[in-house]
Amino acid sequence: MSNPLVRKLAHGAVLSQVERAALEALTLNRRSVPVRRDIAVYDNTDRIYLVMSGIAGRYKTLWQGGRRIVSFVVPGDLCRMHSSGPSARDMRLGALTPCSVVDILILL
Repeated sequence: MSNPLVRKLAHGAVLSQVERAALEALTLNRRSVPVRRDIAVYDNTDRIYLVMSGIAGRYKTLWQGGRRIVSFVVPGDLCRMHSSGPSARDMRLGALTPCSVVDILILL
């Protein structure tokens, strides 16, 4: 089982073949993100990002120009950029190592 999302979800529940196939289909369109590049910024709130390989970090841009990592995102993790809150405008999701990412569009 090479799909990190399927592997992660299978720890908490038994997945049927139909569920596994749907998750595999969801993760077919991957994009590569080189190290030190942004995967997402705060204004991309219509998507959820799934890290398939590599390590990413949610970080805040400091006024001096530096970055403060506030959380790590590992393969199988879903990450959504929120547009609300006092510090949402300076939040980013960036690749700390070369990453493979799936952008999942949220249909409301």
